[in-house]
Amino acid sequence: EGGEGWRSANDFDALWENPDEGDRAPISAAHWRLCRPGGTACTTGSQSGAGIARLADLKAPEPGEWDLRVVREDAAGNRNDDYASQPVTLRWDPEAPALSFEAAPAEDPTRVSVAVTEKISGIAGGQIELSAAGSNTWQALATRLEANRLVAYIDDAALPPGPYLLRSQAVDLAGNVGVATAPQPLTLPLRIQSSIQAGVVTTRTVRERAEGKKGR
Repeated sequence: EGGEGWRSANDFDALWENPDEGDRAPISAAHWRLCRPGGTACTTGSQSGAGIARLADLKAPEPGEWDLRVVREDAAGNRNDDYASQPVTLRWDPEAPALSFEAAPAEDPTRVSVAVTEKISGIAGGQIELSAAGSNTWQALATRLEANRLVAYIDDAALPPGPYLLRSQAVDLAGNVGVATAPQPLTLPLRIQSSIQAGVVTTRTVRERAEGKKGR
């Protein structure tokens, strides 16, 4: 139920349809087997009930991916493990990603990089935000995911000078959200501001009459 995508809660239900048994003994129990992909680390269990067609409250033994197969048993005790169902996959990830801000490279101080550690389901995306210190107003920066890093750039020429705070969040494929704040504020501008003055140099020759024996 709910598909085979990643989940943050260890709570799974599986269902199927029982064909009409006619005059034969009805289905009375379902035996399940959970294994890691490849058939290792298996656990088993069973649930009973007249005409049972659903397993409720299944739990994965550990985080990660598990293959579930079911074998049905009828009221006469007939059971054949060779008739196990095709597998469905249970995916459980209870852990939020861990984030860590990295130092900006000297050649590009406007780059903001956040390392993301996600061990189970994988990174779905994230966001880096900037706030002028004391304003309590956060501005989302254009953020992209590069392998296991969130990367954004600060346009310091377009922002007022002063101290700024940084924070980031990342979400994994199970919907778990990790949050981190930069350990130290930034002071904008990050780049040395340059200015240039331009003008036109002209030369002017002035001729005037002077008093004296030599005339002009």
